[in-house]
Amino acid sequence: PVLVHGDFRTGNFMVSPDGLHGIVDCEFAHWGARHEDVAWRCMRDWRFGKNKDVGGFTDRETFYNAYQKHSGVTLQSERVRYWEIMGNLRWAVGSAQQARRHLSGADKGIELAAIGRRTCEMEYEMLRLMENAG
Repeated sequence: PVLVHGDFRTGNFMVSPDGLHGIVDCEFAHWGARHEDVAWRCMRDWRFGKNKDVGGFTDRETFYNAYQKHSGVTLQSERVRYWEIMGNLRWAVGSAQQARRHLSGADKGIELAAIGRRTCEMEYEMLRLMENAG
């Protein structure tokens, strides 16, 4: 196992014109599989644009090669796909919980309502990933 950030995405990077300065929002950190953080980064919900699977910045092959070069570890695409499916499940449950909180009246903010309505997008993405797995 490795230390997994648990929410490794663009919104949690502290960046300036000089580069990356930090990674924040570590409440989901735990010991687990390195592929989990890579997959979370690749999830459709955290992408900007359609053509670059890794956060909207690059394609998987380029990222995997750079990861191997800097870590000495070869990523297995099947394991990344598994964790991407699991990440979508985790986020679907989280978004459904946020919808429930909004609908119960505990928090009437528009943000929870907007996030909650997206649960079906993660469900669809899980089905798409499983279908494409073979």
